[in-house]
Amino acid sequence: MPTLSHPLRHVARLALATLALLTLLLAPPTAAQELAADIELPELTAAAEAMDDATLATEIAGWMTRVETLRDAAQAAADDAPDTPAEAPAMPGGSADAEPAAEPAPDPVALAEAELDHAVQRLTALVAVMDARGGDAADAHALLTEFGEITVSTLELSTLQALAQRWIDEGHLWVEEDLPGVLARIVAALFVLLAFRLLASIVKRILDKTLSSSRLNVSTMLRRFFVNISGKVVMVFGLLFALGALGVELGPLLAGLGVAGFVLGFALQDTLANFASGIMILLYRPFEMGHIITAGDVTGTAEKLTLVSTTLLTPDHQRIIIPNNLVWSGIIINMTSQPARRADTTVGISYGDDIDKAIRAMREVCEAHPLVLKSPEMDVIVSNLGDSSVDITVRPWVIPDNYLPATADLRKLLKQKLDSVGITIPFPQRDVHVYKHDAPEEADEAAQS
Repeated sequence: MPTLSHPLRHVARLALATLALLTLLLAPPTAAQELAADIELPELTAAAEAMDDATLATEIAGWMTRVETLRDAAQAAADDAPDTPAEAPAMPGGSADAEPAAEPAPDPVALAEAELDHAVQRLTALVAVMDARGGDAADAHALLTEFGEITVSTLELSTLQALAQRWIDEGHLWVEEDLPGVLARIVAALFVLLAFRLLASIVKRILDKTLSSSRLNVSTMLRRFFVNISGKVVMVFGLLFALGALGVELGPLLAGLGVAGFVLGFALQDTLANFASGIMILLYRPFEMGHIITAGDVTGTAEKLTLVSTTLLTPDHQRIIIPNNLVWSGIIINMTSQPARRADTTVGISYGDDIDKAIRAMREVCEAHPLVLKSPEMDVIVSNLGDSSVDITVRPWVIPDNYLPATADLRKLLKQKLDSVGITIPFPQRDVHVYKHDAPEEADEAAQS
C-alpha cells in the first residue's frame, strides 16, 4: 500500500485540523451558551446586561468552555504545522496551457488563533459585566490570565486562589496521565539543577577572584554582593530550565509571577525602599565594615550590611539594626575613613591667668602623650572669650580607633597640669540672697508700741 510523502502527511494533518476547527465554528451554541459565536461586541454586552446573574454565569461558563476548546485546537494546529510551507507536487506532463494554480488554502494556525482571540474578547466582555455587578468571575479571570488579560479584578484574592487551584488541577492531571514521563522529566530536572549549581559555584569563584584583583578598587561589601547575587541569578535560570525540562508551561507561570510581584510590590514598599538604599550604599561606599560611623542618629562600628539593613555595634556593645532607607536618606558621618582624627579638647581659664603659660602647659601635655601623633602637627588656639573664662582648645591628632581613650585621658592630664602650674579653671557661681519678712502678728505689735 503506497504511503504519503512527508509534506503530504503534513497537508493531510492540517486539513483534518482545519476541518475540526470549522466544525467547531459552525456548530450551534451549546446548551450553556445562548449567544451566537459570531455576535458583535456591542450586541453581546447589551445582551449580557439584560441577563440575570445566574444566566450570565452560565453564559460565562459556556464561553470558557469554548475558549479552552479553541485554545487546544490552536495548539494542535500549531504542533501539526510544518516548519516550511509544503509545495504542491508538479504535475507530470505539464505545459504552458495548464490551468493556473488554485489559490492557497487559508493557514489553519492563523485561522485558529484568530478565532481564539475572537472568543477571548467576548469572554472578557462578559466578565466585565459580571465584575460591574460585583459577581464572582474568579475562574474566568484565572483563564484569561493565560492570554495576558490582567485587570484590577485579577489581583483579588478569589481570582488568585482560582488561578492557584487551576495550576494544581493541571498538575494533578499532568501527573496522572504521564507518570513514567514525569519521573523521567524529574530526573532530568534534578540533573539540570545540579549542573546549574555547579555552574553557579564556578561563576562565584571566578567573579570573586576577578573583583579581588588589586587593579579593581571594589569594596568588600560590593564584592560580596556581586558574588552572592551572581550565584542566585544563575540558579534562577537553572530553575527555569528545570521547569522547562519538567514540561511546565512557563508563559502562565511567568504571568502569575508577574501578578504576584505586582501585589508584593505594593505590600512591601518599605522593604523595596530599603533594598534600593542598600544598592546605593554598596555602589557609593560611604563606609566599610569596621568603620566607626554615625547613621540614623546612632554612632557605632559598622558590623554588617545587608540589602535591607545596616548593623552597628555601639561602644557599650549594643547591637543596633537600622533600615537602609534611614541610613541612606539621612546624614552619614564616617569617623574612620581617614588615617588620623583630630581630638579637640577645650579648657577655660580665668581672665586673670597668664594665657601663654597655660598654652605652654597644655602643649607639653599633648606632645608627651603616647597616643598623640607627631604628624599632622598639633595646634593650640584661643577659641573663645566667654563670660567667665578664656577658652583654650588643643587640637592633637590621633588614630581613629584611639579617639575615645585619648580624649578622656587628655582631659584628666590637662586638668592636673593646669592645677600644678597655678592656672585656675573657673566655673559659674551663683549668689543666693535670703530675705526675712516679719510675721503679721509681730508687725502689729511693733506698730502699737
